Amino acid sequence: MRFLHFACAMVLLAAPGTVGDLTAAENEASDAKRGFYLEPGIGINWLDQEEGHPQPADAGYYLSLACGYRFHPRWAVELHTGYLHNVLPEAVDVGGFFTTTYEEETVTQIPIIANLVFHFVNSSQFEPYLGGGIGAVRGSNGEFSGFDGALEFMVGVRHQLGETTQLGLSYRFIMIGVASAMAEEPVGNDSINLALKFRL
Repeated sequence: MRFLHFACAMVLLAAPGTVGDLTAAENEASDAKRGFYLEPGIGINWLDQEEGHPQPADAGYYLSLACGYRFHPRWAVELHTGYLHNVLPEAVDVGGFFTTTYEEETVTQIPIIANLVFHFVNSSQFEPYLGGGIGAVRGSNGEFSGFDGALEFMVGVRHQLGETTQLGLSYRFIMIGVASAMAEEPVGNDSINLALKFRL
């Protein structure tokens, strides 16, 4: 969760004065960003917690895609999906009279989440944002697979590259429902993502 603290600090530093009334210039700039958009991305993913395995998962990769509609200068709705891949290394757990050997295991996840996104509109080329949503995740480890409910939180900043293109850096946390309830704490995925947003 250290990445969450860093990402929130980024937004707090960039956001002062961006939630008041919009100026004419800000209105004009934000109007140009309204409409449908696609946002493919790639990032690094960490399993926040893996129950029943003595070793943490290796850092994995995250391929993501968001399709959304910005209906207001500050608000957008989007459908977010992706592919998360991590590897749990081989491990030996010695406990009491028993020794348990764990083989290398690949964990993959596919989230499908509907998000509401708030943008901190301002007159600069940088636009911070944050959002959250609810959906489901299909997880698999090669032997077992299934669906679970999920919540997502995201925070980031985008830089205007062109009239219809932005480059963004974001942090996302996807909390897995049943696993979090069993562990009695948030369990899921932390990721840092780089994405290109295209207004359609």
